[in-house]
Amino acid sequence: MRRVLILTLFLVSFTTRAKQPNQLHLLRVAVGDFYPYVTCKDGEAKGINVYLVEKAFKAVNVQLEYTCMPWSRVYKSLYRNRQDISFPYLKSSERRNQLYYLKTPLMVTRLVFFHLETMTMPNHEISLKDISDLKLGGVLGYEYGQLIKQYDQKFGLYRSASSQDGFNRLLKDRIDILVEEQNVGEAIIASLPMSQREAITFTPFTETREDTNNYIVTGANNPNKARIDELYEKGLRLLNEQKPQ
Repeated sequence: MRRVLILTLFLVSFTTRAKQPNQLHLLRVAVGDFYPYVTCKDGEAKGINVYLVEKAFKAVNVQLEYTCMPWSRVYKSLYRNRQDISFPYLKSSERRNQLYYLKTPLMVTRLVFFHLETMTMPNHEISLKDISDLKLGGVLGYEYGQLIKQYDQKFGLYRSASSQDGFNRLLKDRIDILVEEQNVGEAIIASLPMSQREAITFTPFTETREDTNNYIVTGANNPNKARIDELYEKGLRLLNEQKPQ
């Protein structure tokens, strides 16, 4: 009789725990450097996105533990489930096979072509034909939307280890155009000597809204992906409720 009672209590306890939602109190976050949205200095993550994401998860009692690494390693660590989340990420068909995008966009970015003032760019919407004879540069691990994807597949994008390296290539005429997010590029240019700052300008190019939305991501096979999404949405709702009317 005692054994039957113990077994019954165990089954009731197990069933109760099974019905409870998956509890998450700590998420491992992998990020690279994407100033001013995310900065990694001495292993510490800061920036606009870091502040916003931390506030949302803190509202639902979830702590974030950051690891700084190159973006190419960030990507691998996510789809291999060695890290739980990262941000900010643009959507792409290739990434959808290995990453899960949380529902609500984190922010909207604006990709532009940075180039020297001496270069003349077309004053119409830029097509693949307009840039087919030019050397375009980017950063390892970055995604730039459909136009640059087509260029990369056909001609090859010259990728640097960082945005700073990309601007160095541009100033040394090793590339004709650096594809970069406008605020990121302007922040880097502001740190350059005046003569170099005055030598660089940018030209916008049109992309769809989906190409410019950035998201928090986790691995496509992460067993907690739905719960992470749910917690983030709840955190955002709580933050909105706290705003003064």
